[in-house]
Amino acid sequence: MTVRPLAFLVLVLGAGSCALMGSFDGDYELTGTSAPALDDDGDGGETGTEGGGGATGPGGSAGGQPLGCEEACPTGRCVDDLCVPWVDTFSSSGFIRAVSVGTSGMGDVVVGGDFELNALVGMQTLSSQGMNDVFIARYARHGEPKWVKSFGGVDFDELGGMAVDDDGDTYVAMRCNHMSLSGLGTIGTGGGDDICLLRLGPSGDAVWARSFGQWGWEAPLDVAVSAEGVFVVGRYDGNVDFDGFTLAGGTQSGFVIGVDKIDGSVSWAVDVPSPTYAEASAVAAKGDKVFVGGRFGSWTDIQGYMLSDDDGTEDLFVASFNAKSGTAHWVKRLHNLPGGGWAELRDIAVVGPDAIIAGSFQGPWNFDGPPVTSFNPQGYVARIGGPMGRVWFHATTGTSFAEMTGVATNDMGDVVVTGAMDGASSFGPHPLTVDTNTFGAFIGHVGPSGDVLGAESLEGAGAEYATAPHIHANDGNLLFVGDFDGTLQVGDEQHVANGWEAYLVSHGAF
Repeated sequence: MTVRPLAFLVLVLGAGSCALMGSFDGDYELTGTSAPALDDDGDGGETGTEGGGGATGPGGSAGGQPLGCEEACPTGRCVDDLCVPWVDTFSSSGFIRAVSVGTSGMGDVVVGGDFELNALVGMQTLSSQGMNDVFIARYARHGEPKWVKSFGGVDFDELGGMAVDDDGDTYVAMRCNHMSLSGLGTIGTGGGDDICLLRLGPSGDAVWARSFGQWGWEAPLDVAVSAEGVFVVGRYDGNVDFDGFTLAGGTQSGFVIGVDKIDGSVSWAVDVPSPTYAEASAVAAKGDKVFVGGRFGSWTDIQGYMLSDDDGTEDLFVASFNAKSGTAHWVKRLHNLPGGGWAELRDIAVVGPDAIIAGSFQGPWNFDGPPVTSFNPQGYVARIGGPMGRVWFHATTGTSFAEMTGVATNDMGDVVVTGAMDGASSFGPHPLTVDTNTFGAFIGHVGPSGDVLGAESLEGAGAEYATAPHIHANDGNLLFVGDFDGTLQVGDEQHVANGWEAYLVSHGAF
């Protein structure tokens, strides 16, 4: 996940410690899923909404018969056949945040983040070795903690991303500096901040560890895993060597690498160069495809696909690569139109042959389709195809700041997003609310045909942030992580923060 925008930090610092999130719906489903609404079918206009086909219901199984709780609630708790969400919170004597969540094929839940000083994670106290350390915690599907690990050196360490495969191994991408691991030695010694990759077995022990870097700085921003390998994206300064694949894109350029799951060796590397600034900020992998999104200034050349930023405002890119060779299938430029505007790409997911991207934008933009416009910073989610172009596009609407912070999909083509906002907003026909002068979060659901099926505010009088949604492969249970200040209400349970805390939520089937 990418670094949070300055607007979020300013709003949080001004929010104070006060009551936070309201309760979820009684059935723990996204608001409005029982009555999906048609999209606006047009060019988007100020709302930035484009039609994506007829309305569809959320569907069922066995000819419409509901699933049993154990089937429909793979990572939640079943109480009298009701899927009950669970939550765990993480505190620290300094800063703490939860960044990523994933699940194994057996249903275990793994969460990752970073902290400073002393932190309480999964009933275990951790102490950082330096300024910041990374934590990884594993839970049984019903929320019982299994183990907690921390990783870091004497300087600053930060989690860039985390992914879990079906076998239960966890792949960690972090920015690190001189980190020692038992039996594996010290990594991150290239000078400055390095890219460190770890493979953790189901018990949390490190199977292998790799680092890449030189005198400048490097930072991984996301990681994905599939049967074909591990895929890491980020940015670097000057040049960097990935097992003989030397990238030298210049000041602050981006990278994409494919890594072997067995030993951590680099199979291929792709440069995202720029004379001013570029980064690959999000990656998703499925089957033989790897989708990458990011941004660039001036120009970038991705395997012969030359993209030019013709007005000085950074543009976005989305690319599809072959997972085995790293060869690009296609690369697309997403850009502002005359009149200005900016955009961020925060996360990416896969549906069929297409990429689902999420982020924020303002002004007139071309997201590989009819123009869309927003007069205020708003969140967006879009399905980007290959030669056929954009499939559908949706944006929040309102008079204040909003953004999409994460996106996840399942095999049925459902799309779930997390977002954040500092005022009243809407996602499709569904209103989102937040108390005055606070920062709130929300989740939303887009159906397989591209219709906005529901959205739900995480209401309260304090500040909160939600990100990194994950849909469990077994019947679609929703998990996400975030941070909060004040109280956290999930179901019938209220959690009170001592300062700024992080959380993990198993929301139940959506």
